[in-house]
Amino acid sequence: MMFAEDYKRDEQGRILFPRDTPYRNKIGMTKEMRRHPTMNNLYLIEELIKWTSVPGDTVMDIMIGSGSILIGALMDRTIVGIEKSEFFVDAINEGVHAMGLQDKPVFILKGDCQTLLPMGGVQSIIFSPPYAKSFTSKSMDERSSSQNAESYALFTGGDDKTNLGMMNDFMYNQHMEEIYRLCYESLKPGGYCSVIIRDHVVNGPAMTLTMRAMQLLQLVGLEYVDWFKRYVEGSTKARYNRSMGYRVVDEESALVFRRSA
Repeated sequence: MMFAEDYKRDEQGRILFPRDTPYRNKIGMTKEMRRHPTMNNLYLIEELIKWTSVPGDTVMDIMIGSGSILIGALMDRTIVGIEKSEFFVDAINEGVHAMGLQDKPVFILKGDCQTLLPMGGVQSIIFSPPYAKSFTSKSMDERSSSQNAESYALFTGGDDKTNLGMMNDFMYNQHMEEIYRLCYESLKPGGYCSVIIRDHVVNGPAMTLTMRAMQLLQLVGLEYVDWFKRYVEGSTKARYNRSMGYRVVDEESALVFRRSA
């Protein structure tokens, strides 16, 4: 089966998923859930769930954020979500009722994934980690002020130094290696770990976050399966920068790894 076979690709082979706001509205995702400043594309999440699991399997997002993984509950999967922010845990729990999922096997846990993991018996882990210094970078500050400063504060957890986005590159990579190891230990043999990640531009060159993630995933014993890319049009600022000839990262990667069967 071809991944995301119902969607078009551009000349570079990147998948052209549509904007997902109408889809979020259709399935009842609430306004409070959408206050999260970073949201995974719902169509991408849906396709990753199809690719890595079957109905009845347990699918987990260890940094659930805006709750995009809840789409899996509508696909007859058991959903486990972990989130540090009390605000977004409450928002997602309210969203579970708004989406009519209160009778579905959905479990939302408040806490740090490094404390709550490992959990056994998981078929598919799908998540998108922040990048190092993302909550202290100028680019994120500009983004937050252009959206909603209050939501940004809820997202970052204030000055919580244990938050990945507050760490420097060295500490970030140390923690991510441990998180990937815990993911490995949580997966059933043959289970999948999918990491959604996007390089970003700092003073010109793109940081190779994707390649570093691939190295860490392999280091903990996970086996490479595939690498999917989707085209990301980006914000108004990104479109302006592109029109001016500046480098813009306009793609997002989904790295799919597997625990050996």
